[in-house]
Amino acid sequence: MLRFEEAQDMMTRVFQRIANETAEIFLYGGYWEQVAYRNSHFFELRMEAVTIIPFNICLFLIGVWLVRSGYFAQTEVGRKKRIKLLKWGMGIGIPLNGIIFTPLAEFNVVADRYLFAPIMSLGYIGLVSYLLDKYSTSFMIHALEKVGRVALSCYILQNILACVIFYGWGFGLGAYSNVWIVMAAWLFISALLIMFSFSWLRFFKQGPFEYIWRSTANVKFK
Repeated sequence: MLRFEEAQDMMTRVFQRIANETAEIFLYGGYWEQVAYRNSHFFELRMEAVTIIPFNICLFLIGVWLVRSGYFAQTEVGRKKRIKLLKWGMGIGIPLNGIIFTPLAEFNVVADRYLFAPIMSLGYIGLVSYLLDKYSTSFMIHALEKVGRVALSCYILQNILACVIFYGWGFGLGAYSNVWIVMAAWLFISALLIMFSFSWLRFFKQGPFEYIWRSTANVKFK
């Protein structure tokens, strides 16, 4: 029988092989190569979606606790709680996420994704709440409101844009390990989503995928 250390080492090698294969096909493969790879490795590529279910439940419960604890109450006490959330979330989250700029980044992928990011998200909640309280009539808040009205369409569009920018069949920028490229892509995609939201809502009341979703949900089966 395999010892625990041997089994762990074997599983690590298997996951590393799959990770390397996935990176290779998405960074350098063509569009149809990627489609075929997704189909032939359907379950392996969906394992994370299953394993993070307990993690997502935990985040959901944290959100429930924040609401019930009055963090989003439109009172002075609620405002002070949101500022505290901003200070603690950003104060702890920024240094931890700053590890990505150091040589330790490659050894910190799991912690960065599943521990540091949630802490940072609490800071983001506090930051957005602070901006809403202070600049509720500003252009940026108005822009975010527009994006929120077509959130599903923007979510799908951002994935399409990111594929074009980073995948091998697009511009292939994913092959370059550079955090500044990621940040520039984020700013570029964000600007395009805001432009899309303003332009679309000038002519329609809801986004294209919101319309499809609601139309499908309202179908009556006899």
